Amino acid sequence: MVFKRSGGPSEGARATQTPWIFEDDFDAHFSRAKAGGSSIVEGIWQHRARAHGALDLEGTRWTFAQASALMRCRAGGTEPCIAMPPES
Repeated sequence: MVFKRSGGPSEGARATQTPWIFEDDFDAHFSRAKAGGSSIVEGIWQHRARAHGALDLEGTRWTFAQASALMRCRAGGTEPCIAMPPES
């Protein structure tokens, strides 16, 4: 869930964190984000996982990445993805 920030940092303050969101279908997410006019601040890059950076309407930077095969998202996306051991 994302809630409107109140009492945010003062003008020019540095960010102290960047939320990471893991997507099952990263390519579809990226296409929807671009088509919807999202503020993409860093195109697709890869360091272990494919990812991109975007800003929300309040200027908070978010990183969206491809979920790995070792992650399982449950409850139709209403619960966070968690790392799971490989199935045997």
